[in-house]
Amino acid sequence: MSILINDRAPRVHYLATAGQTVFSIPFEWLANTDLKVYVNEALMTFSASPPINASTYSTSGVGVSGGGSLTFGAPGRVAGDEVVIYRNMPIARTSDLPTSGPFPVPALNDTFDAQVAMIQQTEVNVEQRTLRMSPYDFLETIRPIPNWSDRAGKALAFDAQGHPIVVAPGGGGGGGGGGVPDTAGAVFDTVADLFVADVPSTVMVVFTRGYYAVGDPGAAEYVRNPAATYYEVSNSGSVRWQLVHHGGMNARQWGCKGDNIADDAIKLQSLINAASALRKHVFIPGGIYRCTTNLLVPVGTPGMVDIRGESTYVSAIMFDGAAVTHGFYYNGVVGYMMCGEISDLRIEGVNGAKRGISFFHVYRASAVRCTIFNVLGAGTYFDETLMSRLVHCQFGGCGSARRSASR
Repeated sequence: MSILINDRAPRVHYLATAGQTVFSIPFEWLANTDLKVYVNEALMTFSASPPINASTYSTSGVGVSGGGSLTFGAPGRVAGDEVVIYRNMPIARTSDLPTSGPFPVPALNDTFDAQVAMIQQTEVNVEQRTLRMSPYDFLETIRPIPNWSDRAGKALAFDAQGHPIVVAPGGGGGGGGGGVPDTAGAVFDTVADLFVADVPSTVMVVFTRGYYAVGDPGAAEYVRNPAATYYEVSNSGSVRWQLVHHGGMNARQWGCKGDNIADDAIKLQSLINAASALRKHVFIPGGIYRCTTNLLVPVGTPGMVDIRGESTYVSAIMFDGAAVTHGFYYNGVVGYMMCGEISDLRIEGVNGAKRGISFFHVYRASAVRCTIFNVLGAGTYFDETLMSRLVHCQFGGCGSARRSASR
């Protein structure tokens, strides 16, 4: 069998008319077992012989370019029946070509036909029947939905930057605004607004539309928790609001500005320490985060921390000044302690900053897809490390790309 697989979605639906029995199938299918036919969400049965009732059907056009048709048994469909026909081939290779002998052109054609058909049905499932970003969406990437333990029993929503978050179900109306479900009737523009708010004691969940300004990447969800260790406050300091972390801990939700003006070192160090305590990774979204001191990254289990940027094109750490002697500083002190991975960041030095990343007495030191520029010394420094690696990293304007005393 050799046919052409045309550029048509392998799925079609109809609203039936009274007594209608024949429906066109505008796409190709290679075997009748590859078709699925539903009427009002009920699966119909294929019949090789003439169909005996309205729950069975026969086909014509299997293995033919241009498709064919489907015929239901009498008395046909009821007016308004929803008929869905689609191709559902198993995604598998079920035959192998011989390694010697005559060239098997027919078998090769069949293999290519099947591959194109599988690609088409995957395309229609992904491109037409899933939530997806439009081709002209401003975001280049979108963060994954939160893990199951964070989203169980919650509703899906989107933060001020268009990334998925989860919130308590219900709500709507009264002050939610901004596309954020108003489950508790308490949505604030900024953390400063939350700080001065007199929030009723019945309100257990609040939202902000940004950290410093509406629409900045610090939009977040908070829950009332009087025992919270890491928190924001309101009611003149009498109420603790714990930041809800959907996945990693976001630097902009922690108060970092990322504007290459403010010194973000203190807040970033606080964030890294909190991530270590809570066993989370640190996420650094787009921005230039100026830091005038080293950033000490905890090592060893269970407190080691992964640090992830959005990409080297948008997430940057600007180490500023001679006080930066190590940059990101991983120090196992004695022995060898496992350390987390740092990835997808641009790291630069100005005004005498010496290093970008320093690893001491650790194993599995790992920098992945990082670019390091303009530090006076080594872009990455390894001293007494085991199984260290640099993966797809770039260096420019550094005293050296790497200095090593590793084993």
